[in-house]
Amino acid sequence: MKLDAKDWIALVSILATLTIALVTLFVNRRREKLQQERDDRQRQDQQAREDSLREEQRKREVEREKTERTYIPQVEFNVDCNFYGPHQDFYLAEILLTVHNKGRVKQEFKDVTLRIRGIEENQPLMHWKGREPRLYFPIKLVDDVPVVPASASYFFAEPGEEHLFTYVTKIPSSINYVLVYSTFSYENGTSHDAERVFPVRVS
Repeated sequence: MKLDAKDWIALVSILATLTIALVTLFVNRRREKLQQERDDRQRQDQQAREDSLREEQRKREVEREKTERTYIPQVEFNVDCNFYGPHQDFYLAEILLTVHNKGRVKQEFKDVTLRIRGIEENQPLMHWKGREPRLYFPIKLVDDVPVVPASASYFFAEPGEEHLFTYVTKIPSSINYVLVYSTFSYENGTSHDAERVFPVRVS
């Protein structure tokens, strides 16, 4: 079929329009791809900056916690003793162990032990051999007994709280002085201890 001039002009116009549309589509797709790549790079850069800021903040927080000892156990541990009696050649001894959680995290107390040594009325005061000039308490009255009952597993104190452990035993009336020593251990192996001397008499 023979095309006249009008037909050629129309065909060229259609081809030109189609070519322009394809080129425009290609350019737009290319522009969108480049924009997407720029957006991805910007998001990655933004994410990297945010990660860097978070890491810096974390390091500052860790350093602050080290300086302030935020998560280091901060416990005040004291021991006291009351005597009642005498009763049939014995005094009733009430041992009071007080733990005050001065830190910022809850503390659990599982391994709390108690030891009591005594000096009898007729015994001289002597130095502990090999540990001079520490005083020697030769009479074993309570020997590293657990204070937390097995049925309780553990006790705890929230930040700012105090917890009182009570242990009641008997002390022979022949004992003049007792040395009360108690300790409790954390899971990380560190421990706190308290030690005091008491005269065996009713206040």
